[in-house]
Amino acid sequence: MNKKIEAIQNSEYFANIVITGGGTRFIPILMTHAGASRFVNEIVVPYCPDSMEEYLGANLSSSCSEEAAIIMAEKAYSKLPSMYNRLGISCTAALRTVRDRRGSDRAHIAIADSYGVKAYKVTFETSTREEQETELSEHLINIVYSFTTIRKSLLDITERRSEFAYFNSTNIEALSDNLIILAGSFNPLHDGHIKLLRTAEKITGKTGAFEISLSNVDKGKLDLVEADNRISQFKDENLIVCNAQLFIDKAKMFPSAWFVIGYDTAIRILDPIYNDVEEVLKTFRECGTKFLVGGRFHKGRFYTLDETYSVLEHTDIFATIKEADFREDISSSELRSK
Repeated sequence: MNKKIEAIQNSEYFANIVITGGGTRFIPILMTHAGASRFVNEIVVPYCPDSMEEYLGANLSSSCSEEAAIIMAEKAYSKLPSMYNRLGISCTAALRTVRDRRGSDRAHIAIADSYGVKAYKVTFETSTREEQETELSEHLINIVYSFTTIRKSLLDITERRSEFAYFNSTNIEALSDNLIILAGSFNPLHDGHIKLLRTAEKITGKTGAFEISLSNVDKGKLDLVEADNRISQFKDENLIVCNAQLFIDKAKMFPSAWFVIGYDTAIRILDPIYNDVEEVLKTFRECGTKFLVGGRFHKGRFYTLDETYSVLEHTDIFATIKEADFREDISSSELRSK
């Protein structure tokens, strides 16, 4: 926990924090660790209903709601001078109490920065007020740590201070010569993606990692709030985030890596509309890049690499995943449309 507090304090953010009562154990944890002044500007605790109404500037139907947390975070953010790399952090909670209360024990947390607001909901696995206070303070530390760490990494990539960042793994960089990478937008991540990467790991014996690019040749740039949301889907999966739009750029960034792709992506790699095909193939061979290609169900048919002549000319680069080994007729676009 101390390492997370140190990372928060060294994040180069300056924060105003507002907590309505539940979650205030976060305050001494943060403030009794040397270096708190690098991160904390102000902490406010509007505990009673009148104080909360005054802080919000409105009388909401529920002070423990996502709406309230967002307003609190935005107000905290707005009070900081614009010269700082600012954060507004809020927590409003309904914890175990002796009086009658509508609704479940819960908390809403929000963090505002120059890119927008991200909201979180916490439900409790513990039963006593004492236990819930401890649990909530831990959630606050983990959420603020995750937010500041991810946001700093994303800014480093977008501002070209680094090429890529790893998440959820401490040793993936050491395995760079033994990686098989599944690139995508993952909007959303689904079981088909995970099963495809597991299949690729089994076939190749390599360590799998997902990859998200903040720039897409067709879809443009991914804003940092949405990028943060997509990263949050990968709880226990190796993840790489970079700014490389094309596979020729990814090959140079991760030499000797394999990539697992779908049938349609393989066709596009060899499409002169997107690439100088001769240059792309030359680079792949120089970098030791290989592709494992899964089939794709489209318009009533399941298409595989084996029926694509332009790809079959280059079997030193492209290999197929047999339909018997993997077939999953699901897509992120279909899930979004539901």
